[in-house]
Amino acid sequence: ALLALDLCWRTRPGQEAAAGCWLALALVKPSFALLFVLPLLFTGRWRAVALAGCLHVAAILALAVQVRASPVAMLSDWLGIAKYMLQGEYSIQEFINRAGWDNTLAGSFCTNGFLGLIVAWSWWHRRAGAERLVAFLCVASLTWTYHERYDYVLLLPLALQVAQGVRMPVRAIGWKLIFVVLGLSITDLVYASDTDWAWVIRWSGRAALAALFALTAWSVRLEACRRDGRP
Repeated sequence: ALLALDLCWRTRPGQEAAAGCWLALALVKPSFALLFVLPLLFTGRWRAVALAGCLHVAAILALAVQVRASPVAMLSDWLGIAKYMLQGEYSIQEFINRAGWDNTLAGSFCTNGFLGLIVAWSWWHRRAGAERLVAFLCVASLTWTYHERYDYVLLLPLALQVAQGVRMPVRAIGWKLIFVVLGLSITDLVYASDTDWAWVIRWSGRAALAALFALTAWSVRLEACRRDGRP
């Protein structure tokens, strides 16, 4: 899914068929790729998004014919699985679970409200450009819904931007420290341990992810203001 997203981002305006096909492939894992529809929409590339949607509708209809089932029932059953997918992995879903709000109206309000804030922030600062928005959305995708630890490959685009010297609110050494702490916190040695030192590292990892979210959100704002000539 990440490779498909990368190939989608590399397409140029006018290459809507290629972008739509790569986006459709990435959306096979919607919790991973859904937010990355936003940069395409904000830059007017709605044809690519529409094509991706049409490809998924066609695939659902073809599968429904093959298994002789109602496509509406299939979608309903698929969406119903979400209530069993409650892994936290440092996302807000973890805190919803800790509060006992999983599969409740309060939990849905928190998840959807946070998602709404991410969309609104991205829209308000859409002039920051796709590169900054993608970095922010990589972190946002890890925070707004359930994930397993392997989904942290989503941080690769942000890590590459830091390695390439893209101007950010914090010096490279600060980003590297955050990545190291977060990386340690999701290792088997730390994540599955009941020791006090592992508990400290896990909470440091949560703080590191929150810091990444705040820094990439601020980076988007700074770049949008720079391009608009605003302080």
